[in-house]
Amino acid sequence: MATQDRISGYRLFLVALPLLGAALLAGCATTPVSQSQQIGGASVSYSVAGRGSPAVVLEAGLGDSKSSWSAIVPRIADDTTVFAYDRPGYSPTFRNRFLSDKDGRRTGKEVATHLRELLKEVGIEPPFVLVGHSSGGLYVLTFAKLYSNDVAGIVLVDGRPPDFTTACKAEDAGMCMPPALMVAMMPRHQKAEIKGFPETENYAPQPQDLGDIPITVIAATEPQVTSSPAFQRLWLQHQEAFARSAATGRYVEATGSSHYVHHKRPGLVADEIRKMLDQIRSTPGQPPAR
Repeated sequence: MATQDRISGYRLFLVALPLLGAALLAGCATTPVSQSQQIGGASVSYSVAGRGSPAVVLEAGLGDSKSSWSAIVPRIADDTTVFAYDRPGYSPTFRNRFLSDKDGRRTGKEVATHLRELLKEVGIEPPFVLVGHSSGGLYVLTFAKLYSNDVAGIVLVDGRPPDFTTACKAEDAGMCMPPALMVAMMPRHQKAEIKGFPETENYAPQPQDLGDIPITVIAATEPQVTSSPAFQRLWLQHQEAFARSAATGRYVEATGSSHYVHHKRPGLVADEIRKMLDQIRSTPGQPPAR
């Protein structure tokens, strides 16, 4: 996915629409058959693989469908239930949207609320291990804030810390938010997520707000081609600080990888998810190993 990395000069969002079809095709061999469910006025596409508890719930970043996780699903489906889905607009059509999108914004709170309803409707029971990439990290953090009793663990795959935009602007690190011209070229559902981002970021919790939920932060060490050195330094600082602030936090640097760690180093991401599962299962009162 090197071309995708060149297109994106910031870690919040990947806008790689010309390559989306190729990504879908690449994931066909390993992505389970999709099903759909009506949630929030939208037909939401999802897939389930494996069996066991806690269930792993995968949340992609902006511009990506569930096929973005095609290298991860088969690596962990032997260990537990794996759930992946598309936020409306990514499938089955670009016109699909939540009723709550009518105001032109899609916030993290709305995404998390609809995701919890979707999981309930399709019979995926808590506890959950939430895995979020890029802006999807903010969505899973918001889910954990709203439904903390349902969440057993969180894995952030180069996810954006809630306070990063403010820090980035203060440091004048560049590309703190996507350029207006890039936003203008996005499809409607992606624009809605961009417009909802200030509220998403403000609402997302800090790790100390999530109690003893274990959090693993996987941070890419390699910058995007157009990222400034200041941006990269600040990014890693905030990733590590986020992990260190958690009551049970783990910080992992994905050396040699840029933003798409689950594409560049899928084995590392899968290993960290399995470590999280093992940690949870070894804790008294948590689901035992399968």
